[in-house]
Amino acid sequence: MPTTYGSLYPKIYDFNNLLNAYKSASEGKRYCNEALFYKYKLEENLINLQNHLIWHSWEPKPFRYFTVREPKKREIAAPAFADRVLHHAVVSVIEPLFERRFLSCSFACRKGKGTYAAANMAQRYIESVAARHDRPYIFKGDIKSYFASIPHWFIKNQYRRVIRCPETLWLLDRIVDTGSPNGVGLPIGALTSQLLANVNLDALDHYAKEHLGIKYYVRYMDDFISICANKDDAQNAFWDLRMYAECNMGLTLNHKSIIFPLNKGLNFCGYRIWHDHRLPRKRNMTRMRRRMKALCKMYRRGAVQAANVQAAWASFLGYMKHCDGYKTKFKLWQDLGEILAQNKEG
Repeated sequence: MPTTYGSLYPKIYDFNNLLNAYKSASEGKRYCNEALFYKYKLEENLINLQNHLIWHSWEPKPFRYFTVREPKKREIAAPAFADRVLHHAVVSVIEPLFERRFLSCSFACRKGKGTYAAANMAQRYIESVAARHDRPYIFKGDIKSYFASIPHWFIKNQYRRVIRCPETLWLLDRIVDTGSPNGVGLPIGALTSQLLANVNLDALDHYAKEHLGIKYYVRYMDDFISICANKDDAQNAFWDLRMYAECNMGLTLNHKSIIFPLNKGLNFCGYRIWHDHRLPRKRNMTRMRRRMKALCKMYRRGAVQAANVQAAWASFLGYMKHCDGYKTKFKLWQDLGEILAQNKEG
């Protein structure tokens, strides 16, 4: 039986934990109106939140909805700042409990992990398989509309395997049920959603590694790969993981889930990966070219400061240093130089 934890609720509503949660929630939000209003009566607001938690009278506030279009169109449901404080308080207590159970092949929304680490592990696996097998294949899976399709019954069962504290379970159930009266979906934009989405697919990780025995498996949130010795193994991984996701977890694989030869290269975590080199993703380069060219033109018009252009270029270089893209960098540098020169002459 897995280890379960009780007596967590007092740690969540502890005043020092709430204060630290406020500090975490206000990072990058210090000067927004909601954060400023909350800070104006900080002690009163924290005590009020503490009392609501103690008396089980906490009610979530309405979400603020907006749409982002990069890297693809998504509707974001951002919780109110007061609820962000609560989410940070909850995550600070329960996240370490789940972190002990997560496998090393999971990389999303974890400290010390991230896209670069996931791409590095994928490339190491590709190198290892390519050295041992003549015609290796890759199965690349993707959950369809992942956050919007997470069944509440499954995620509630998952965190009950770790947490037995009744009050903490009550609070988590309240958070999960917020904004989803039909019992399906977690809002993109909440800190708790990121953690619980990882907890949800941790079941898939354990099934792939421990039950199916897939050695070369990597997951970044709802994107996961299996690097196999041959096409038959890749097809078996596809059907086994698909059936488990659909029959046991209530999830559906996206039509983009495919099986392909390893020599075609793997498009994963922002890079195109082969066993001996790595290139930037074409979509990322297209987006960066448009952004940099627009910033350069705005700079010459005086619409933005040089620091804005420098920050964007530094971000681009940080992305490119993890791949073999010298020619790509040089070509973009030339294009930006020509734009600045033309505008200067004009």
